[in-house]
Amino acid sequence: MFARARVLVSCLAFVSITAASAQQPDCSAFVRDAFNTSLKSEGASSSKTFHAWECTTEFSSHDDAINSGLDVGVVYQGVPIKIGGTFDKATQDAWKKTHCATKDATSDAASNRLEFIRTFAPEAAALAAKCLDAAYGPRAVYCSLSDGATPVFNAEWRRTAGDNANPVVRRFTVQNGSCSPKLQPKETLVEGGRPAICKIDPDKDLVVALETTRGSCFTAFTREPITETISGKQILTGNRTISAERIVFQPDAHIVTNGYQLTLTAARDMQIIGNPVIESFNDTDSATGRQLNGRSAGTIVIQSPRLTGAQLTVRNFGENGLKGAQGGTGATGSTGQGNAVKKLKGCVGARPGGTGGQGEQGKPGGGGGAAGAVVLAVKSGLTDGAASRVLIDSRQTLPGGGSRNCEGSCGGLGGKGGEGGDGGAGGAGGTGSGHCGGSTGGSRGAAGPEGVAGPDGADRDPTVSI
Repeated sequence: MFARARVLVSCLAFVSITAASAQQPDCSAFVRDAFNTSLKSEGASSSKTFHAWECTTEFSSHDDAINSGLDVGVVYQGVPIKIGGTFDKATQDAWKKTHCATKDATSDAASNRLEFIRTFAPEAAALAAKCLDAAYGPRAVYCSLSDGATPVFNAEWRRTAGDNANPVVRRFTVQNGSCSPKLQPKETLVEGGRPAICKIDPDKDLVVALETTRGSCFTAFTREPITETISGKQILTGNRTISAERIVFQPDAHIVTNGYQLTLTAARDMQIIGNPVIESFNDTDSATGRQLNGRSAGTIVIQSPRLTGAQLTVRNFGENGLKGAQGGTGATGSTGQGNAVKKLKGCVGARPGGTGGQGEQGKPGGGGGAAGAVVLAVKSGLTDGAASRVLIDSRQTLPGGGSRNCEGSCGGLGGKGGEGGDGGAGGAGGTGSGHCGGSTGGSRGAAGPEGVAGPDGADRDPTVSI
């Protein structure tokens, strides 16, 4: 069945950076896909947020940049990242002097990183904030976000012995909502904090980022996405579109499209549990009263920013043609003649019936239906190592055993030709009579030969998936 569920939960993430020299956190396991997907999207690599992050980070080697979340090939500070590469300090300083304004150099690297992720991959922002929270130790700046329909944000200075430098606000940003009163640049944080009441945009995750002269902190209020769960066998009777923030395939999920178009659109992610199947036709589950020729498969569209879990098998073959009908029965042979007295020949016996006519040729088998395309629009997670999370089955079983590899979706196989018709029955023998002392009738004629089989239906050529 297709189920819809929505749950609102609170996940609090508190992060501060106490010094510019703080070690870069290893958050790549949480944000690598989103970070690099954003970099590869049009215009993202030249965005202000990524540029600000470049200006506030410095790596001694390319491997350090990779561990931070960058992919091989991404251009960082004018240099493509490669395994084993190193950075030259003088070259980095010269790049920053040319490309970075003073405000970029004094802003916070972690804050800029989160700002970049929030801009281009908002679904990963809360995870990034939680990772950054776990990575840092003592905090001069502390943020909290209360639970509830109207959460309260509070930012405070946690002063330690001998510490007399109040944090001063540099930047305060709120994503997917608003907080009032808003912290303003150059505002000073105090012990005990300054609360702000926040409103959350419907169906969004609230992420708040505060950057100060004494470090940064991030908080996130996240909810479970609207989810469509697919389970059990689903047999389509028309085109179907399934849209949700998250689509979850259960292990027993089995969709038979019957040649209709199926569109699956997940705004956040698609999770695959076990080994669910989508197929175009199934001999036991397809519509009844079908025609001789096989039906063509419809397009299957799978669209999601991210795939996780196991493997979804897709068989979008054309339907096989049906077997042709048997040919008609041949004509009955002619009836034999009875015995009689013929001049100069005396008594002539009864003659057998004629041979039956040949059976008709079998009817042609139905042609196979055309294969359907499988359109994959997935940003990340399509592969798990060397394995694909969407297996487009290209091996088609042939009648009588064996298989063929279509290198894509297979067209339907043509149906076998119908069997030849049965031969006609032999004609009845001539009847006996009392002439010439009486005699028996003639024997029945032989049955006619069986008709030849009809031609097989045409196979459809395979269609390569998109």
